[in-house]
Amino acid sequence: MADEYGAFKEAATASSTVAYLCPNCRAGLIFDPSTGRFACEFCLSDFSVEELAGTDAAARAKAAEEAGEEFCSHMNDYVCPNCGAEIIADESTAADFCCYCHNPIVLQGKLVGQMKPDKVVPFEIDRAEAERRFLGWAKKRVFAPRDFTGAPQLEKMQGIYYPFWVTDADTAAEMNARATRVRRWRQGDRLYTETSHFRV
Repeated sequence: MADEYGAFKEAATASSTVAYLCPNCRAGLIFDPSTGRFACEFCLSDFSVEELAGTDAAARAKAAEEAGEEFCSHMNDYVCPNCGAEIIADESTAADFCCYCHNPIVLQGKLVGQMKPDKVVPFEIDRAEAERRFLGWAKKRVFAPRDFTGAPQLEKMQGIYYPFWVTDADTAAEMNARATRVRRWRQGDRLYTETSHFRV
């Protein structure tokens, strides 16, 4: 058994971490030490090391690993100053919140250059008030699914900072319109209507 697993490790010389995909359905393969084979939980296929070596599973595993490295190259990890948990965000994220203690944070090193804001306006209401308003709004939606207001859904609620820019501009504009004024009055048993048209 150890020899077969050793052969598997030798086949994965490109990296210390490789994920093999099923040649039939492309789901992840799981190595079963009791049989020394790779099993697919979805299509119930199983493969030996030799069978996988005869397919392009190794090549696909390497491509998947390279795609993962490309994804990780655009991600950064931070430490929450409140509870010490790890926070992972992409390279364009400037503000986020800790999913463990819900502490709002501004990611240092992101607010630089021309995109650095002059001010960050704090939220007008706290989380409890936001949840109360959301539940009050959702209560009127009779066709909303029950889990829409469940605890896991409320856990995902978070504040978002929307940037806006104030600009100056010197502009000139010209507009033409037609206006109408209607006047009605009664004289004796007759009703008169006067309609005036204007060019504005």
